[in-house]
Amino acid sequence: MAEIKIDKTDEAALAEIKAVYDDKEAEINGNIYTFTKTTHQKRLSVFAYMTKIQRQITDGDLSFFADKEFKAIQNIIDNVVMYEGSLLSKLPEHWEEHEEEFTAFYMMAMGVFSYPFLRGRKQG
Repeated sequence: MAEIKIDKTDEAALAEIKAVYDDKEAEINGNIYTFTKTTHQKRLSVFAYMTKIQRQITDGDLSFFADKEFKAIQNIIDNVVMYEGSLLSKLPEHWEEHEEEFTAFYMMAMGVFSYPFLRGRKQG
């Protein structure tokens, strides 16, 4: 199981994303998030959005989390990822109880959904 850490180089971040993609689980602050099966179209939607906001991420601008478009991506992710046996979409209070994990989780989840499109890119 891969534990998510912040402030990684691109190569290290891709290695972490690969580990989560392969294991289907991520641990953040001791909490385990399980990725269930998804579709190509859902992965593609998340990947397209992630490429759109990549410059913001690079600049440290996370204001996209408040955008309506992110809410659609969050809905896709929340209907695929489970926490303690329940889909995040069925746990309306989850982020009230684990708010410190919100940004790390969605940044990681977008990467995991996008991994099939990233794994072919040349490194270095």
